[in-house]
Amino acid sequence: MMCDGILGLSFSELSDDKDTLIDSLYKQGYIESRVFSVYLSDNWELGTDTSSNIILGGSDPETFGEGDKITYLKVFKETGY
Repeated sequence: MMCDGILGLSFSELSDDKDTLIDSLYKQGYIESRVFSVYLSDNWELGTDTSSNIILGGSDPETFGEGDKITYLKVFKETGY
């Protein structure tokens, strides 16, 4: 089986119909929705409140700039792009 990606955050249709990490966490009740968000910080010091992170199951409003909105991008299940 060929793999693409570090955590497999794509659709199950692109992973030989196996559950992805997000699917598995959702089905087990660990996350409320099948989404993830990425926060990229320009602060290089690890362990600070503004370190970069991936949030599974939602987003962290405290990482938004004042007046900023979430941008959702459409991804096609057939290709993953």
